[in-house]
Amino acid sequence: MTFSILIPCYNIEAYLAKCLESVIQQTHKDWEVILVDDGSTDGTVDIIKYYVTKDNRIKAFFHKENQGVAVTRNLLLEKAAGDYIIFLDGDDWWKSKSGLEKIATASQGKSVDIIVFQYEMVRGDGGRELRSNNTHLLEESMIYTGNEYLKIVLGKKITYQWFPFLYAYKRQLWSDIKFNPNTYALEDEELLYLVILRASRLVVLHEAIYQYRVEREGSLTQPSKRLLYCMLSFCINNISKIEQADTDQEMKALLCDNFSDAYYGVLYGVNYLGKNEAKEIFVALDQYRYLMTYTTNRKNLLLSKAVGIFGPYVTSKLWFMLSNIKRKLILQLR
Repeated sequence: MTFSILIPCYNIEAYLAKCLESVIQQTHKDWEVILVDDGSTDGTVDIIKYYVTKDNRIKAFFHKENQGVAVTRNLLLEKAAGDYIIFLDGDDWWKSKSGLEKIATASQGKSVDIIVFQYEMVRGDGGRELRSNNTHLLEESMIYTGNEYLKIVLGKKITYQWFPFLYAYKRQLWSDIKFNPNTYALEDEELLYLVILRASRLVVLHEAIYQYRVEREGSLTQPSKRLLYCMLSFCINNISKIEQADTDQEMKALLCDNFSDAYYGVLYGVNYLGKNEAKEIFVALDQYRYLMTYTTNRKNLLLSKAVGIFGPYVTSKLWFMLSNIKRKLILQLR
């Protein structure tokens, strides 16, 4: 059983060696690593070339200019030849040497379409936090369809996160699915539910295999006007697609609820912009208030009522102010 480990690379010279070593050290040896460098301007390319010569299971392709993560992932998918594919970001790594072996065992001789596993969020100070992404609600011994899986993980108050690196997928599930190169962000959310819904046999591992680095220099943390517009566009376009999709009403409602969360992300994130840029976003928030009607999340429902009474601007400012007060109180009590 062969795994294709797909690693997009862009200016990650400080992290890539650790990422690749975590794969090389796996006790399950039947794998290939596909690296695509997206026009890095630091020493990433030199590190890639070193590892290509170090291990013949590692293959690399290079973009002369930066083309974005969607184009990079599409090339990774095109070059993959394994029975299963796993995405791994080049600034992250796998926790233990046995992680891939446990995934292989869970595949039950390639009879399973998707294996879901857990991750730890690793902060810059070395602190770790186990995240289950609502999958603690499922049994390890059970086999689910993709539809059954999504109905469980989406139907809870904690918003399900669409991280592509938390699954081992049968390669055929991606045969005609491509990332949208015109999308600035949220390219994962547009596709992952489609891939998961194709699975007839899905299993869950409760062990944390993936180590997810947060707050690294150069990562996307502070929202820009472009990102906030992208989030609104994602919310509008994908809710429209889901409403027209050939799936049951319960799944439609759950997906629309999940995707409407992007509206509230914009409502909060607009506070990081300058006055003139924020003004444009508030106009858009007011124009697309209808997106709030899809939420069932308790906090978002309260925010929706506040927007109905005070409007997006006042609600956003109050929410941001109260969140900062809460954060300061928590820090003082530590």
